[in-house]
Amino acid sequence: MSGEQKRQQKKILIGGAMARGYPTDIWTCDRIAHVALEEFGISYNSAHLGRILHKMGYSCQKPTSHSREH
Repeated sequence: MSGEQKRQQKKILIGGAMARGYPTDIWTCDRIAHVALEEFGISYNSAHLGRILHKMGYSCQKPTSHSREH
């Protein structure tokens, strides 16, 4: 990705996954790879994408589950 594409990708990620039509706001490597292909024509292996994202300053996060009881 070029520097400009990285800036655009960051804006997309900040905007959230739901803004891109996903049912939840959680970005997965598969989702990010799909957006990169759709927006920039760049195909990434989702397993390798984690390393690329880490170099861009992102880290893996695990969503916590919450009880639905009130």
